Amino acid sequence: ILLQTQGVLPCLHIEDEPRFAYRGYMMDCGRYFFPVKEIKRIIDFMALHKLNVFHWHLTEDQGWRVEIKKYPLLTQKGSRRRKTNFGIIPHGGYYTQEEVREVVAYCHAHKMRVIPEFDVPGHNVAAIACYPHLSCFDRKMTVATHWGVKHDILCAGKETTYKFVYDVIDELIELFPDK
Repeated sequence: ILLQTQGVLPCLHIEDEPRFAYRGYMMDCGRYFFPVKEIKRIIDFMALHKLNVFHWHLTEDQGWRVEIKKYPLLTQKGSRRRKTNFGIIPHGGYYTQEEVREVVAYCHAHKMRVIPEFDVPGHNVAAIACYPHLSCFDRKMTVATHWGVKHDILCAGKETTYKFVYDVIDELIELFPDK
């Protein structure tokens, strides 16, 4: 019928609303880094499917992916690992604060909220590799190369750990304005 009427249906009224208010997609860039161009391509597909929440996983044992200016080693060292889970290929990358703002603005232009994921106290081997005093144990670590449960977490018994967490959150809040 649409072809016969050149795409016009004179007696039709469509009311459409989503079944769920939260229609999201979680992208895990903590374990594998994706360039901004690829993230925007994913966001385009999300918009096509009327998704409205981009959950962006940015920190993990296997890599720290967001620039925190107060802690530069997180991206200088913590964003790279010597090999991947599936081979001997080194892997790394991170997003500058400007790139994060660009992705957030791109999401907002597509009517999407952005939820950043910063794990605490676990999933922080990459951070501990950069700042060993954050751990409860006195040992040198490297960014994790494989998945699985890690026993090294941020030490809740140290004031320096809380300062680190608050400092990171202070910078993240400036980058991610959504509730």
